[in-house]
Amino acid sequence: MSDTPAEPTIGDTGYIRGGGGVQVSAGRVVRFLAGAAAVVLIALAIATAVSAANQNSRAAKLRNNGIPVEVTITGCTGISSGIAQAVQYYQCRGTFTLDGQQYSEVIGGVRASLPPGQTVPAVTTRTDPALVTTVTTVKDGSYIPTIVLGALGVMLMLWLVLRARRRGPR
Repeated sequence: MSDTPAEPTIGDTGYIRGGGGVQVSAGRVVRFLAGAAAVVLIALAIATAVSAANQNSRAAKLRNNGIPVEVTITGCTGISSGIAQAVQYYQCRGTFTLDGQQYSEVIGGVRASLPPGQTVPAVTTRTDPALVTTVTTVKDGSYIPTIVLGALGVMLMLWLVLRARRRGPR
């Protein structure tokens, strides 16, 4: 019998081949992923809150300072969600006259393909003629997605904090 120890095998804890042998706690991975998810949810909540506030600002501007105009459709472009995907909605451009000056802008609120030459009732402002949308789509942004995403993010953070307190210091 030989006094030298046998070479380690894959089943041994000392076996390292090519930098392996690192052990990661499953609980630690779960805590990291939950923390990352909470941060992402809170960031999305902030982004949707900013978007809703911008939408509300535009809608208030159009309601308070809006001037009705007739927009003549000049063309619509299909917008898809990716390469070789079906058309999700259409973005239409149109021309209108305001205070004797002609404008050509993208019309907010139009999601269907409209034929060139069709007129659509819209509203714009003298201070920002590029802000033009159909009369029926002047509406406020919703804060519901913000509330849901924020609540999920906060609940996930609270779960992590309470779990850490229950486990105690290490």
